[in-house]
Amino acid sequence: MHIPISRTSKQSISDQIAQTIMERIGSGMYKEGEPLPSVRQLAKEIGVSVVTVIKAYRILEQKGFTVTQHGKGTFITTSNQAGPSNSTPDYAWQAEVVDYSGRSMFGQHTKRSGVAKYPFHAATLSEELLPMNALRQATERASHDPRSFAGYSSPLGDEDLRETLSSYFQSNGSDVRASEIMITTGCQQGIDLVARTFIGAGDVVLVESPTYPAALDSFRSRGARIVPIPSDHQGIRMDLLTRLFDEQAPKVVYVVPTGQNPTGSIMDMETRRRLLDLAESFHCLIVEDDPWSEIHYERQIPPSMYRLDQNGHVIFLKGFSKTLAPGLRLGCLAAKGSIYSRLAGVKAIADLSTPLFNQRSFLHLLRGISLPDYYDSVRIHMTRKRESVQRLLQKYTAGSVQWVAPQAGPNFWLQTTIDTDALVIEAERERISFLPGSNCFIDLSGSRYLRIGFGAIPSEKLEEGIAELCKLINNQEKTKETQR
Repeated sequence: MHIPISRTSKQSISDQIAQTIMERIGSGMYKEGEPLPSVRQLAKEIGVSVVTVIKAYRILEQKGFTVTQHGKGTFITTSNQAGPSNSTPDYAWQAEVVDYSGRSMFGQHTKRSGVAKYPFHAATLSEELLPMNALRQATERASHDPRSFAGYSSPLGDEDLRETLSSYFQSNGSDVRASEIMITTGCQQGIDLVARTFIGAGDVVLVESPTYPAALDSFRSRGARIVPIPSDHQGIRMDLLTRLFDEQAPKVVYVVPTGQNPTGSIMDMETRRRLLDLAESFHCLIVEDDPWSEIHYERQIPPSMYRLDQNGHVIFLKGFSKTLAPGLRLGCLAAKGSIYSRLAGVKAIADLSTPLFNQRSFLHLLRGISLPDYYDSVRIHMTRKRESVQRLLQKYTAGSVQWVAPQAGPNFWLQTTIDTDALVIEAERERISFLPGSNCFIDLSGSRYLRIGFGAIPSEKLEEGIAELCKLINNQEKTKETQR
């Protein structure tokens, strides 16, 4: 088991070991009953004392993540029972295989999309809002297009698609050239490419807190030192950010300026400019993640930082799968100068090229619909759903749940008085899924928060789903009160 240790961190080494193991348990890497490495084995692997590992294992047991059976070892537990079962294969030897996998929280919730009756975890649009007829026609055209099957595209992406996306950006006032665009498998691959290309062990990455969990997963997997910066309704706290830049300049700053994930806030113009000024002064990279800027509820939104950037400090990630075609899983990355060429080299290593059929299907989709008209229609429907969610939360919560309506995107960020990590288990029994707030923090705090996505829930099921979720929250609150 590879556990990155920072001997200069304010967090004790025992706490670092315990947190890493807790993250792996939360990620689903370890299942109930699986053994942890022996104390001596782990101490030898990561170069610490046996006493340090013993303290870490005690922390895990005190928090209910493990149970120790004297003479047998320490086992993962999510209940009062643990240890290997005699009726199952013996995989205990696998604990001796060192791995370099890190935190992987987000995928444990996205995999529930085909199971949940009310998939509030999903930050996508429901079929009623997606251009389904145009999608069918586009994939049919692509299936009759020999270019869709006859070979690979360039690692940079299909040239026609890049030109079409360039025209789309330019129609919105951003001078993004086709030579700056790289087609990716959604924004997530763009995040991963940035991490693989520019982030190494110990590099400092600043993120909004809370933030998109899958970005934390990618940065953590590279051994980055992730520093969370609290955010408010204007965006990332610039007073704290400026102080951190002075203390230790970061390699990368990751932000979601429009429709921040999970809060739905929009970073104001002044904050965008000040962040760009800092990046230029210290020559660091800004990763601007933009999956939701078209679905906003404000009359106007500030331009992207990529549009404002003059000297190539911003890497722009644009997602289309959430708002147009989730099944095609396409997005793009835009960058300038040698930053682009270095990312292109890593893209070729990662997958050689994005599937050409998906790219050609998406190209035919963009040619077959008017994006401005489509997004105008979606905004109208999503605005109505957003207002419905506010009304339903007011109707069905007991008054202890607080929230701020999103300014953009499909997510409500709720604050409760209960442990939402524990609520996940109860919700799964009722086929309800949501994203627990702890996933959105680097230290797994935020267990009083949860993110619910209203875009993926059909309108006719929205009240029923909100009512069922609020019922679970209210019941947990009542149980908590009776235990006091």
